[in-house]
Amino acid sequence: MLNRVASFTGLRGIFVKLTEQVRNLMDQVRNLMEHATVLQASYQEERSHRQQLEWELRALKAKLYNPKSEKCDPNQLQLMLDGFEDPLVVETKPKQTLPAEKEL
Repeated sequence: MLNRVASFTGLRGIFVKLTEQVRNLMDQVRNLMEHATVLQASYQEERSHRQQLEWELRALKAKLYNPKSEKCDPNQLQLMLDGFEDPLVVETKPKQTLPAEKEL
């Protein structure tokens, strides 16, 4: 009978230790799940921020390289054309005279 009581007491001790270890593991799982939730929220926030920056970059590139940005202002064109009509801008070349044809 003493052997049975001793073995029961030993089993009870093992059961108590296992129960405590299971509780500790459950606490760790709970903590890890909370940490994963925080990390996921942080990831979503960073991803959203990165997407916003990508859209802004695309908009800036479109503004910079858009064909509309390369159009010439009509006033600039007129200014350039007026410059060619100005005698100071136009280079004057001396008239070339053709050599007289030799008579045979």
